[in-house]
Amino acid sequence: MKVVLTDSLGNIGKPLAQILVQQGHAVTVISSKPARAKDIEVLGVKAAIGALET
Repeated sequence: MKVVLTDSLGNIGKPLAQILVQQGHAVTVISSKPARAKDIEVLGVKAAIGALET
């Protein structure tokens, strides 16, 4: 299953991403901070960097 998380490396998002990856899911994490991309990808998930502002 493809899963998108909007909480990048918080107390819930990080462990949740790790569990989902272990279960074989394709996980993408959205973060507004480009500096977090490497930390996100280390978890085995895809980092999507951007903002929802217009």
